[in-house]
Amino acid sequence: EKAYKKTGSPVYLLEALKLAFSLKYQKDTLQYMKLGDKELGDNSEYLRIKIGFYLSNKENLNANTVALKLVTIDPSSRSYAILAATYYAMENFKLARQYFEKAYELDKTDENLLRLCDVLFNKLKDADAAIRTIETHRRIYGCGGIVCEVLADVYRADKRYLDVAKIDEVLYEVKGDVKFLDDMIAIYYYSNDFDKIIEILKKYDYKPALLIDAYAQKKDYKTAIKLAREEFLKTKNYDFLAIEAIYEYESAGKNVDAKTLSSVVEKFENIAPQLKDAMHLNYYGYILIDHDLDVKKGIDYVQKALKIDPSSPYYIDSLAWGYYKLGECYKAKQQMDRIKDEEFFKSPEGKEHLEAIDACAIGGQKPQSPAPKDPVAKSPAVQNFNSNSALQSSDLNPAPQNLEQNSMSQD
Repeated sequence: EKAYKKTGSPVYLLEALKLAFSLKYQKDTLQYMKLGDKELGDNSEYLRIKIGFYLSNKENLNANTVALKLVTIDPSSRSYAILAATYYAMENFKLARQYFEKAYELDKTDENLLRLCDVLFNKLKDADAAIRTIETHRRIYGCGGIVCEVLADVYRADKRYLDVAKIDEVLYEVKGDVKFLDDMIAIYYYSNDFDKIIEILKKYDYKPALLIDAYAQKKDYKTAIKLAREEFLKTKNYDFLAIEAIYEYESAGKNVDAKTLSSVVEKFENIAPQLKDAMHLNYYGYILIDHDLDVKKGIDYVQKALKIDPSSPYYIDSLAWGYYKLGECYKAKQQMDRIKDEEFFKSPEGKEHLEAIDACAIGGQKPQSPAPKDPVAKSPAVQNFNSNSALQSSDLNPAPQNLEQNSMSQD
């Protein structure tokens, strides 16, 4: 300000204005703007500051008037984006679209693309146009920056999950972040496309436990068992031996013969001291209980599982079933009363168990029904994957937030 008063140079006036505006000195900014109207009227930088001031004070019509002048003086991409932003602030989204398109036409930056697509998707509700625009940009310029992540968000919000998965794979190959692989695999799990999961996991040599589970989900237990054994030999991780035993048991279906049962129990016994995973502990405990092999020992394993995950309805149920097998009906009923998961009791096995234990508690006979098992998680890898997956139920229809963050930002 002193330099301006001393020299009268518009250069110093502009610098004083920029400083006052950046520091949010309202009174000084207004004072310099009045002087600027006389000495800086056609200076594009001055006009941009003036527009910013008006927008920050919700004087959107004044901002628009100045922006219309700006594009006549400086018809650049930046100026058209600013003009579009004034229409956006005025909620005239059709004109905002028109001028964001002009800005993008002049300079095809990610920022211009995202501003345009925000208007198309979030304001004009034209998902198809937003997708076409981003897809065209992607084909020409690739998946750098966040453009493809936004495209995936748009597809997800439009419930086009298989398209999300395709973009996830492109993003993984470009950025190398495994979160994209996890999201892609979660989507294919959601759609029960286990062949695709197997293809991806083999292609990228990723998460062998998930590969094993994918084969098991297809009922290809022979391959699942073979891979579990191979992974144990590679890693010396006893979880894979537990997985091998589990799938040997699963492969027998409802009618487990004595030979298979003996083989499964022997495998679990050989690794029992190394068992640390709650699901494996519960699974072995359940076998001992359900087949009346050693109910008390089975209860011990289930209690170890409950120390790790005390709220699991499946583990609580296994404990209740153990007490039921011992004829301790009151203790069994107490455990069943702890289960608060309504979905558990909607399952046929859950209903059957509850009825059996209730009947036992009031003096009825004990029917020999199988204990319910967790119908989803067959291995700790799958259990952890499902709980941490990028595709949660709350993610099935998110708004693409990356778009909103870019539409009103100014250079």
